[in-house]
Amino acid sequence: MQRVEADKDRTIVTFEVSGTFPGSPAVLRQAFTFDSHQRIATLETL
Repeated sequence: MQRVEADKDRTIVTFEVSGTFPGSPAVLRQAFTFDSHQRIATLETL
């Protein structure tokens, strides 16, 4: 599963990770903002 969406000035990415940890697989959502050089300025786990 992978999804990318725009929300105002943020880019929100939804993705699945799996491994040998409790709760695997897990779906995570993270929001990014970018600076004027297109580098990640902020990263937030939702």
